Amino acid sequence: MSVQEYLDKHMLSRKIEDAVNAAVRAKTPDPVLFISNHMRKVVPSVITKIKGRQILDSRGIPTVEVDLFTNKGNFRASVPSGHVTGMYEAVELRDGDKGMYLGNSVTRAVKNINEKISEALIGMDPTLQSQIDQAMIDLDKTEKKGQLGANAMLAVSIAACKAGAAEKEA
Repeated sequence: MSVQEYLDKHMLSRKIEDAVNAAVRAKTPDPVLFISNHMRKVVPSVITKIKGRQILDSRGIPTVEVDLFTNKGNFRASVPSGHVTGMYEAVELRDGDKGMYLGNSVTRAVKNINEKISEALIGMDPTLQSQIDQAMIDLDKTEKKGQLGANAMLAVSIAACKAGAAEKEA
């Protein structure tokens, strides 16, 4: 592929011209920095990677933490563990192995994040929060979120919300 074909395929000439024109209109003292920031804003954000891990909360109880990556940054979220669970409340996914944190380990929820959830969400627009949440709900297929774990789903949802807010500069 020639350089011109590449430029045409990705409409780069037009995007670069728009960035240069914006820099000239702004009379910016640092046009390279301005153009770089302008180009970053015009590239739509997508989820590129999701990485979950087990951490300990402030009470020393294992919980889930997620790093959600987009082409615009890294967004982190963790969820506290709950003590009281109502009959209609979504359920945390805990391992139940009494030899590991008295059964409170969350390695199964982390595995669900790193394998199932990440596979379903990579490539999605982080500003489409309801579609991200619906994709996880559809993937789980249980009323109380017991397949993937509400803890896994909530951590990913919060990280996606942060990514979406950053994309919208909110």
